[in-house]
Amino acid sequence: MGAGKVFVVQAGAFSNPANAEVRVRRLRDAGYPETYVEQSKLNGARKVHMVIVGKFKQREQAQELVDRLKKKSRIVSFISITR
Repeated sequence: MGAGKVFVVQAGAFSNPANAEVRVRRLRDAGYPETYVEQSKLNGARKVHMVIVGKFKQREQAQELVDRLKKKSRIVSFISITR
């Protein structure tokens, strides 16, 4: 994706990794193969397992996915920026 900004869609955050994997399987089965879990620490302590869908060069592409996830899968998601 180059050295610039990359937009990703976060489609869930779970303290239990098994719940994150269930969401990943559901999204992959629905046709989103670029879905994975990214682990992070919340306030430096508790682990959070974030479900990430896709990587986009343009924010508009990520927004289309957010809208599609809400409409078709009833999943509330949001855009995050990474490098």
